[in-house]
Amino acid sequence: MEVIERVANKAIDLYLGKSGSRGQMARVAGKDGVFVVGGYSSYLYTREVKNWRETSILKFEDANVISVEIDNKNAKFSFSKNDDKWSASLTLRDKDGKLNKDPEKKWDKFDPEKVKDLLRAYKSLNAEDFGDDKSDTGFADAVKEGGVVKIKLKDNAGDYTIKFGKTSKGTSRYALKDGALTAQVAFEVQVAQAVTLARKLLTQDQRAALNDLQSVSGRISGTAQATSASGDWNATLEIARSDAQARLAQIPWPVALQSLHVSASPRQITVSRLRGAIGSSTVDDAAARIELATEPRLLGATCGQEDRHSDRDVGNLRHGVVLKSHALSWV
Repeated sequence: MEVIERVANKAIDLYLGKSGSRGQMARVAGKDGVFVVGGYSSYLYTREVKNWRETSILKFEDANVISVEIDNKNAKFSFSKNDDKWSASLTLRDKDGKLNKDPEKKWDKFDPEKVKDLLRAYKSLNAEDFGDDKSDTGFADAVKEGGVVKIKLKDNAGDYTIKFGKTSKGTSRYALKDGALTAQVAFEVQVAQAVTLARKLLTQDQRAALNDLQSVSGRISGTAQATSASGDWNATLEIARSDAQARLAQIPWPVALQSLHVSASPRQITVSRLRGAIGSSTVDDAAARIELATEPRLLGATCGQEDRHSDRDVGNLRHGVVLKSHALSWV
């Protein structure tokens, strides 16, 4: 087992042996002697590969669901909620499996409690095992094999599609999730550690983007949210507090960041509420929009700032950034 200390970033190799009445026996690589340690759980390190995987398929509040659709070999069932009351429509299939042109005029036997039962079962849906490339899942004809379930949440919080295929073991079926997923996380990051980690994880070509970053310090905290659906995505980053500073090769003064809001999609990045400083010049409420075409293009930028450096000095900045009184021009 290898342990990496977060602060010092040092690796320690531990060799864990048998456990007895005195505790768990352990050795540290490069050191003599056998130690007795506590808090060790063999299950954490001897479990099967599948037990290291995330088993959660769905996680939502059933009260936030506004519609449900079930499409199977018998019919298409559509349920929608209005003011906490569920309504339903039913479109049957003919003997050849084709949906009828129009839904049934009446569905007297519809029971809203059945929809609530379904959502209680699905709101914390977990996998019990995993298939592989060789599994005969039946997803290619999911409607016929097991059915397709679509769940929509209010306030664009998520659209989930679950395809159910053939039987796997016993009464369990293969399932495949697709749809809009939203994840949100609060963070607090030490900037220097983040940059060090990035330099280790990025490829050599990607690391070149950090070559002009001479030094960084401070911490940033805020929230990040990302949503993906059907190959599309959008993300937001909100830096609420920051004392981070950086020195760049292109700029003779330190650059400080206080707050920032960024929203991004495959087509565009929007920066707003940017507050910070370049040397003794403060930047307040700066904004910019960048189009992510084949060659990224700046659509516009504004900034209110107090300039304490001479126009000659600021104009010498490379990469086309020019500070002027109460304006940020990109040329």
